[in-house]
Amino acid sequence: MSRWLLQVSFGPVQGFIASARRSRDLWAGSYILSEVARAAAVSLIDAGATLIYPTRTAVLAHGRMPSRSVHAQSAKSATGIPAAASHAASVGGDGSDDPKAIDGSSNLSNTLLVVVEVEMVKDVRTIAEHAQAAGRAALKCISKQELMQWKQVLADPNGLREALWHSQIDTAIDSYAAWSRCASASEYPQAYAALKRAFVARKHTRDFRPHSDGRLEDGSVDLGIPKSSLDGVNESVLPEKAKRGRAPQVMGLSEGEQLDALGCIKRSLGRQERFTALSRLAADTWIEQAAQMQITPEQIAKTQTERSVLTPARLGRLNTAYEELAKVGLATRSRGNCGHYMSFPYDAGLLFGGALKLAQREAEHDRSASECLKQLANVLAEIETRPNPYVALLVADGDGMGQFLGRATCQDEHVGITEAITKFADQVPAIAREHRGHAIYAGGDDLLVAFPLAGVVKAARNLAMKFQGAIEPIHQRLLANDPDRAVRMPSLRVGVAICHVHEPMAFIRRCADAAEKFAKGKVAACQGNALGLRLHIRSGHMISARFRFDDEAAFGAFDQWQQQYREGHVPGRLAYDIRAIAADIERLLSGQPAPETQEQADAIAANAFERVLERARARGGEQKLSDDLRRDLRVRRDVLRAAMSETLPDSRPCDGLAASYRALGEELILARWLSATSSKELGERGGSR
Repeated sequence: MSRWLLQVSFGPVQGFIASARRSRDLWAGSYILSEVARAAAVSLIDAGATLIYPTRTAVLAHGRMPSRSVHAQSAKSATGIPAAASHAASVGGDGSDDPKAIDGSSNLSNTLLVVVEVEMVKDVRTIAEHAQAAGRAALKCISKQELMQWKQVLADPNGLREALWHSQIDTAIDSYAAWSRCASASEYPQAYAALKRAFVARKHTRDFRPHSDGRLEDGSVDLGIPKSSLDGVNESVLPEKAKRGRAPQVMGLSEGEQLDALGCIKRSLGRQERFTALSRLAADTWIEQAAQMQITPEQIAKTQTERSVLTPARLGRLNTAYEELAKVGLATRSRGNCGHYMSFPYDAGLLFGGALKLAQREAEHDRSASECLKQLANVLAEIETRPNPYVALLVADGDGMGQFLGRATCQDEHVGITEAITKFADQVPAIAREHRGHAIYAGGDDLLVAFPLAGVVKAARNLAMKFQGAIEPIHQRLLANDPDRAVRMPSLRVGVAICHVHEPMAFIRRCADAAEKFAKGKVAACQGNALGLRLHIRSGHMISARFRFDDEAAFGAFDQWQQQYREGHVPGRLAYDIRAIAADIERLLSGQPAPETQEQADAIAANAFERVLERARARGGEQKLSDDLRRDLRVRRDVLRAAMSETLPDSRPCDGLAASYRALGEELILARWLSATSSKELGERGGSR
């Protein structure tokens, strides 16, 4: 018997996860891909393979494989391995959907690595092909169930382009496999390196299938089919508007929205109250302040006429109004994430901007819907404020994980690394809930989590700390096994995009990915182990700040800025006035300034900074900034100046001067946004100067 390392992957990630218009699409896409990988892993286990990643425990943990009996039959017919299908069918127990179990578990990565012991290379190929077939069978099983869900809500079930649906599902999964012989335990590092090279080569020689053109089963082409609204790649399988029946309300279809087969599956699978709408997360702090408000009878009497306060009583009426909206399909419930949002278990989408007025115009011919919307409007008329309409999407990835895995010299070390990463991923959903967020995807060191603004920075720091705590023991073990081995401990790189809830999901996701790359940093000595924050103001401006997780002073200052804004001790104008100093210095030093001008620039900027601090007044316009706050702002400016000089090695010495004032101004702008509970606060101290 020969030992072989075998790697199998499924994708494309773009099609399953990145293509999304709603948070439910993101959640469902990551869930589907995880379950496809789970079915393949079960097939590998049944073939006698030893899992390196993911761990066997993670594979056999609770996961919802829709319709176990159907899945077993489809897997058997696709792979010819009844044992694997039977095992996959047993994952998750009796087939019931347990939201708490699902919400509390991490995802499986889309890449599997195993050791198999077989005689011939053809046996390795067979095992890999069976695993790939099991993954495809799992998707077909999910597809079959969700297709029935769509037929039940369409006015004409036959109006769905079913042939096109099946054609798209048949080609939805890209799967690659590569293997390398491991003759002995001592050759494990060389075998793993050879496997990685072979896998990259296999992906570069991918199978290029003809693009779908709407061709039907009889070979004819149905011309004029609109493209999917998610990514514009595949044709829509939905019927025209007149035949959609209850689908817009039940499945959350927007006016004119088109979905391909995978998009339809994501939309129907995600509607089962397990996802949390981004709008609900954006409104969370505003809602929770009222839910936890301790109010006396005297205060109750006072707030009956005070329209600026969301009180517990008004929150109760808001719940009542939203329940009626949910019954008629104008709102969705948010009861997932282990019931974490039960103080207001609805999407909250109608609380923002002109959403309510738009819904009223669209429902003017529907008496029942109009009455429900009127009830909500009456409740909101009692409340002057509205929630902060911005939400945070966090993307995280491990820095140096590839090199760390490559330093493993044996299978046991590789398994130890996998177990450490899995331990971390299993903690992510609970960490997200601790900070009022919802984990959309947690596959090892690859994370996607949505948060209210108030909790995202502390959550990012907590995630980085837990990651370090999970990795450090195996890092010490690798050093102990070979003290001369150079093993750099990986760190977590976290990017956070802060965007308006009405921005397209694809845009928010791209912004989060860009923030994660920004967190990496440009200078090699300072790369990784950092948080990158990017605020995308709807008017088009982008504000950025980067903090290393080992810089306690920077986080302490940033926390202080937020607290000062919450308490009204800092005016909204201050941040913009400080940032304007940078623009003035850049104009002064443009071109090739004389040496004496460069020397004077520092004094000019310092004097301007002091004038800004002296002129600034706390909310109300009377009280000056405290001496402590002024001192802390000066200290932070000086720290940023020193840091900018290090991170701009090829620039002129004076360039770090302007950059430090811009960085301080943008830190303050971000702090103002993160501290705001309502849109009114953004207008007063964050929307303009």
